[in-house]
This record gives sequence, structure tokens and C-alpha cells, in this order.
Amino acid sequence: MSEPITPISTFPGSYHISNCPVIISDLTLVRGNVSGKLFAKITFRNIQDLRVSSLEGSVLPISENGQAMGNSYPFAIRNLNASRDKCFGENEPVALDASEIYSLQVSVRTVLFANDTVWNAENGSAPMIPLPPPKTIEEAFPGDPDMQNEYRYQFGNDVNYVYTDAGSLWYCACGGINAKNEGSCYRCDRKALAMRQITPAVLMQMNNIRAAGVVPGAAASAAAAGAMNPDNGTASRGKTESGVFVSEKGSAGVVMDPGPSPANGDDQKKNRKKLIVFGILLFIALAGIIGILSSKLLLGKTAKKNTAGNGEKGEKMASNGSSDDHTDETEAPTEPPEWSDWMDELPDGISSSNYEIETRKMYKSCERETTSSTNSTMSGWELYDSSTTEGEYGSWSSWSTTSVSPTSTRKVESKKQYRSANRETTSSTSSSMSGWTLYATENVENGWGSWSSWSTTAYSSSSTRKVENKTQYRYCVAEYVNLNQWTSWSDYPDYNKENNSYYARQTRVVYRYCDMTYYTVYYFERYGSWSEWSDTVISPSSSRKVDERVVYRYKDKASDVTVYYFQRWGEWSDWTENEIQPSDDVKVETKEQYRYR
Repeated sequence: MSEPITPISTFPGSYHISNCPVIISDLTLVRGNVSGKLFAKITFRNIQDLRVSSLEGSVLPISENGQAMGNSYPFAIRNLNASRDKCFGENEPVALDASEIYSLQVSVRTVLFANDTVWNAENGSAPMIPLPPPKTIEEAFPGDPDMQNEYRYQFGNDVNYVYTDAGSLWYCACGGINAKNEGSCYRCDRKALAMRQITPAVLMQMNNIRAAGVVPGAAASAAAAGAMNPDNGTASRGKTESGVFVSEKGSAGVVMDPGPSPANGDDQKKNRKKLIVFGILLFIALAGIIGILSSKLLLGKTAKKNTAGNGEKGEKMASNGSSDDHTDETEAPTEPPEWSDWMDELPDGISSSNYEIETRKMYKSCERETTSSTNSTMSGWELYDSSTTEGEYGSWSSWSTTSVSPTSTRKVESKKQYRSANRETTSSTSSSMSGWTLYATENVENGWGSWSSWSTTAYSSSSTRKVENKTQYRYCVAEYVNLNQWTSWSDYPDYNKENNSYYARQTRVVYRYCDMTYYTVYYFERYGSWSEWSDTVISPSSSRKVDERVVYRYKDKASDVTVYYFQRWGEWSDWTENEIQPSDDVKVETKEQYRYR
């Protein structure tokens, strides 16, 4: 996002929905500093091992009274390669067309992984809900520094949390988030089972032992592990990991770490002697307790046996007539025989008539594993369902004058565009101009022309002709010798002589004219350059011509994606006495086991 933003509201905590491969680690409502629009800034975090390639979801604005504000806003984050614990999406905020928003509800619809498998939310979309935070050691044991220190002693000084169940997830003591089906923490490899079995009561017992200054040796460690072993009575051998005893059968018990090694050889010898003495004393104490309990059990059985025996002896003495010489001898108590190992079937010849027999019911389970893929088959998996997600439409193409027809997989939009050119005019005395069109001519007065010669022809004046006239005279003179003879006529001078006996005179009127002169003006027109195409309607006029066109754009729909859902049963767990209830996702087998003595 190129526009700078200002946070408006931050919604604390993380968000998750059951079995979703991602969580929301940060959700903030922001406003664009330039546009003023509201955006949802969502930071997702991958919480499983597969790399995330893309994610699709939606954001629904919520009002102050908890009601949805209109429709949700879909979004898609693509071209990812997010490994486990990697965050993404914070740089692609979702634009929201609203002025005031009280809260946000984010839903995840689809997560595509790098191996082309797909996670789809149930019912098409999964609204994320607040994820409970991990519980700190201080919160688990408030005001009890002894228990806090004991927890760190058992699991390491680097831990700050206790094992916390979060539905389909669990938090490790190191703070790592793991899926329910992950037996070990992906971050530190601590075992979920071991952490679950360290209850406050067990932790308090271990703390009391340590508070008494007792550091159990190997025998005490085994005894403590046996006390924690759900198999009760079954010999367990195993190893210690970070203060937790893990049996070969997978059960766990707490053992006390003997702590740091002494600084010198003498101290080591002293501590070794102390450990040996303590081991002997503890062994004697445990043997004494077992002996007392065994004696009480044996005495009870012996008393019953003697009562029955004395009855038989009384009858015998009555028949013999004498009982005075009989001495009642009671057998000395003996330790009971040890139990055999547990077994699935009793050997031949072993029955309740001659042996004491105990039974127990054992359970083992396997969990239903599910996955999805765009492939219709997966080796080792059983197909149980499928769903087809309608392909989404891609981006719009550019506008084009090429006509496009809509289809079932193509949307088409069209619109009319306009451009205009303004009329330009000019004039010239030339009858043609390159690039211009002649549309009119005009004769323009250029002043009066030259006068014509005088003539006796009469001319009429007009708006385009001026006429002048004058009277001319000619004369002839009587000859002096013979007055009755005249000379020839003179030209017509412009002056007049008086008539007398010596002159003869004639007159005439002469005319001249001058015409108005003209030149021709030629008028030309042309249209200027076309404007850019515009969606705004433009109307033609006497000084503007308009051009129209229809343009088209389209967007194609991607192919529908069919997601196939597969299931299989995981590996069987070890046998345990802890009762396991079957369910749709858990398959259980049981068996009876026996031991005798």
C-alpha cells in the first residue's frame, strides 16, 4: 500500500478457528492519510509445516450493537511462500466502504499450500474467533515461587509458560503453538504427553521431596516413574528428557534431576555416598511397607484356613472320642509369591482353582487423519467427500473497440465514448488553401475605377457607377470675303463663344463614367484535432462536430476447482489401562490381559 496510514483501532490478541492452518496474530483498523478511507490491516501467521501459497477470505464490518454492516469484503493474498511461523498479509490491507466501524470479523475460506493441497473451511467460510493466550508460569502458580521454580526445574529455565490446551491447538512451555495431532513441540521438541501429565499435584509432590533436601537416586527415580506410570505395576524402563521420565510404552513420570555436578572430586564422592545411603534407606523403607501389607494379607488368609481346619479336627476328635492329645499348630506366615508378567492369554493349566488371577482391560487407539487435495486420488488415503468451488473471475481487460460477446465463463461490459473537434475558419483572396475547405465567397468594394472617355452616349448612374456629363460647343466662322460662306466646324472645345453674325455655334452633351471596383474574398473552414475519448456525453453544434464509439471489456472466469477430501487412520497407540472412548475421529481396540500367582 503506497498511501500512508494511521491506526484507528487495534483488536488485541490472536484469532483462530478449529483446524485452520493459520492464525491472525494482529488485526488493526487503519485510515488512509490521503484518501481518508478505512482499511482492515490483517497479519496472518502460518502455524503448520506446509508452506502457504495463497489465502482467500473476507472481512465483515461490525457495528457497535454487534450487527453486520452491509456485505463482507472479499480479499485474496497470493504469490506467497510462507513457511511455518512466517507472517504475511500485513502489507495488503483490505479497503472498507464505511465511515464508522466498531469491530471486524475476519473469515478464512481457502488456504492453498505449495504442494497444491488445499484447506477449505467448513460451510464455505470460517469466522475467526479469539484464541486463548498461553498461560504463564506465574499465572498458573500465582504467588507460589516454589512451584514456579519447580516447573522451570523440570522443563528448563528457558520456559515461561505451562502446557495450555487451546482446542485444536496447544501451547508448549516454550510458547510454541502446535496442532492437536502434533505430539512434540515443533520449536523445542518437548513432548505434549509429558507436559500434560505434570499436574499441579505431581509437581507439588516433587517440590516437597526437593524441599526436604532429598535428591532421589536411580531406585527412587524408577519408583517415582512407576508412581506416574498409568500401567500401574508394569515394570517400566526408559530415559529422562528435561526432567521427565518417558517409559518404553510412552507413559511418563517425573524424576528429579540431580542438579549440577560438584566442583571437585571430594564433593562428588561425598554426594555419591549420600546417594547410596539414601537409596539403601529408601529401599529398606519400601521393603518394610510391602512386608507389612503382605503379612496382613497372609494372616487373613491363614485365619480363614485355620478356622476351616479346626472344624474338621473337631469332627474327627468327636468320632475318636478324644481330643486332649491334639496340639493346634499354626503355620508361620510366608511372603506371597510374586505376580507373573501381564499376558494376553493364560498358559495351559493356570486357572482360578489353583492360582490367584487378576485381569485388566487394555486400550489402544488411532486417530482419524484428514487431508484434501485437488487430485482425485492419493496413495494410502481413502476418499470420503469432495466439493467444487466455483472459479473466480479474473481482472478486467483493457477497453477495446473490438466487440466481445458474453458467455457462461465471460463477463462483458460496454460503454459509449465521445470525442469532439472544434470548427476553425479563415479567409483568403486565393481561391484554394491546402487542408481547408471553401465554404463561401464575397466580393468586397475596392474603390472607384478610372473615368471613361467622354462620349455622347448617355450613361445612367447606379450604386456601382458614377456618371458625369457636360455640354460642349463647336463653331464655324463666316468668311471675310463672302460673308455667306462659313468655314468648317471646329472641334468641340470646352469653352463657349457667344453667337454673333460672324460665328455659327452648335452644342452637344457628352458623358463619362467610372465603375466601382471589387476583389473576391474566399472563406475556408476546417475542424481541429480530435479531443481524447471521454465517457462524458458531448453534443454537436454549429462550431463542433462529435464522434462516438462503443468500447468493450471483459473478464474470464477461472475453471471450477474440485477439492477431494481424504481420510485414513493413523498409527495405533501403545496399549494403556487408561480408558479411551471411541468417536468419529478415534478408533479404539480393547483386550483383556491376565497375570497370576
